[in-house]
Amino acid sequence: LEVRSFAGEILRSWPGSYALDGGESKCLLALALEDLTGGRDPAEAFLVLLGGDEDSAALNWEFLAPAKFCPLPRAAIRWETKADGECTEIRLTADQPAFHVWLEIPGRRGVSSDNAFLLLPGRDKKITFTPRDGRGAVEAEGIAVTQLRDTY
Repeated sequence: LEVRSFAGEILRSWPGSYALDGGESKCLLALALEDLTGGRDPAEAFLVLLGGDEDSAALNWEFLAPAKFCPLPRAAIRWETKADGECTEIRLTADQPAFHVWLEIPGRRGVSSDNAFLLLPGRDKKITFTPRDGRGAVEAEGIAVTQLRDTY
């Protein structure tokens, strides 16, 4: 569990290892907002829960203030593709946190393994696109990537 600035800097963290059974829910940590932010303005940070390995993306995240009050960066997002039969593996990276990142492949029908996710600097995100139109793999140039900051 980490609190990060919108530049991606880790401000506070609570490392730990927890395992829950499928469908199980329990409180693992309870903190006041002041404890999360360390006295900073809640609009200057966000909370992120990370998975185990460096290649895993954020499992969950939350703004500590309404998004419209947060100084969201315009992250530079890069992506590359690799064909795997009919499917396409898309690996994304960002220089700053990018929120609600979503991929579109205009003119193509298919299913993405994930969409509308948080992309953190230093943690790649791998998406698999499975086409449903019989036209094979997708080239990097055929992908449009948008983040929340691009919408205003």
